[in-house]
Amino acid sequence: MSGVIARRELELESDLGDVRGLVEVQAPTHSDDAPEWRCNYRIAWPGFERSHAICGGDSYQALLLTLQMIPVIIQTSDDFKTNRLRWKTHFVEFEGRQVQSQTFDEAFGLKPLTSGTAQ
Repeated sequence: MSGVIARRELELESDLGDVRGLVEVQAPTHSDDAPEWRCNYRIAWPGFERSHAICGGDSYQALLLTLQMIPVIIQTSDDFKTNRLRWKTHFVEFEGRQVQSQTFDEAFGLKPLTSGTAQ
């Protein structure tokens, strides 16, 4: 199995406070026994876990399909539908200012934490 090439931390609002969740994507792999490439992923937070592999004709397609499927899985979860999932806001420096980076997060459709501080 290949190593993790992408990871995103999520937070779930619970009665006991905020708990962490995780999205992990592994590098696509190819086996001589099968013609397709496989890209494994894992999505987990308390009360929810999905681990699977998405197949593609080459490594690029397997990775692309995996990255397209992850937001669908998250958005169809009960925790997302009840607005309990959040992601931490990430900041990047641009021309001497801290700017919020949301490109990947907007694709997830998740609401940001509004702490007002750069992390």
